[in-house]
Amino acid sequence: AWAPGRAAAGYPVPGPVRAR
Repeated sequence: AWAPGRAAAGYPVPGPVRAR
């Protein structure tokens, strides 16, 4: 499970998770 914080860190996250 990818956390939103990872997206902010610049990690390649799936679309659905990035939306959150």
